[in-house]
Amino acid sequence: MLHIDIPTLEEFKALAQIKGEVCISVYLPVSPLVQNIRANRIAFRDLARDALAQLRKTGVDKHKIIDFEERFDHLAGLERDVQDEDKIRKLQRAKPDSFETFWHYQAHGLAVLSTPGLMRMFRLPDAPKPLAEVADRLHLTPLIRAMTSPHDIFVLALAEESVRLIHAFVNFPPIGVGAFEARPTGCVLIGPVTGLPFGMLDNWIRPNSFKGSSNRARFRRSHYADSMKPRCNKGRL
Repeated sequence: MLHIDIPTLEEFKALAQIKGEVCISVYLPVSPLVQNIRANRIAFRDLARDALAQLRKTGVDKHKIIDFEERFDHLAGLERDVQDEDKIRKLQRAKPDSFETFWHYQAHGLAVLSTPGLMRMFRLPDAPKPLAEVADRLHLTPLIRAMTSPHDIFVLALAEESVRLIHAFVNFPPIGVGAFEARPTGCVLIGPVTGLPFGMLDNWIRPNSFKGSSNRARFRRSHYADSMKPRCNKGRL
């Protein structure tokens, strides 16, 4: 399962209204696999350093640069070479860092948006191109795709004597949602159905539920009528 954080419309509008401040936008592709956690962190750290280098060239106040640097270092959380035994014991007794959990549960893309008084992270279903940008407003274009693009679809697979419903995802293996078998009385559910809107199957693949001449005519005009009639109802409609 992918862990995704897609901003709501209200959140997006709030981010778009930020203007005139020092804004850093970092986007990078990441891997959801646990064995790639360190590689994800290193990729983020390198892009964050690129953004800080851009920030230094603008002549921004050093205190702001230090604040951004500490914030990004904390998020990256890469292990430091600690030799002092007292410091090692303190680290061992320290409470778990919330960012440790954050890096364990990733998707295919990561957005980190930061201003002097704000830092937001969004885990994205799609892998964006690596980007480190410093400007007077946040770079939000990659978020628009995550907010507007469909990330899953239902596929109705029709065979001679069976019907299957498949749930397909972006960048993720599809799963079988339901299986149906054609019988003289109509299509009969022979597999589990989960996560479907109430009544979807009644409208899609149970033509026997349409009784009466007016309902049969309405069903024939539906998008699925031509495919469903010979396979699921054996010519009864």
